[in-house]
Amino acid sequence: MLPISPELRELLGREEARECALRGGADYELCFTAAADQRDALMYLSQTLDLPLTRIGRIAEGQGVHVDGEAASGGYQHFA
Repeated sequence: MLPISPELRELLGREEARECALRGGADYELCFTAAADQRDALMYLSQTLDLPLTRIGRIAEGQGVHVDGEAASGGYQHFA
């Protein structure tokens, strides 16, 4: 569930606060982790809901970050 502050809900009303939270501001994608044994269930949900999911990595025991290949972008430059 997407968290919406009580203050925003009070200011805008329930439906407008929901729309603001879902559609307002810049566009972003959610990043999450899931257990490897849930991959089939996630792919089923992706297909059923027509919700594209992209596997971007994995979590492994150890320290640090290992990048396989070149990093594509450093992010969006808002004031460039």
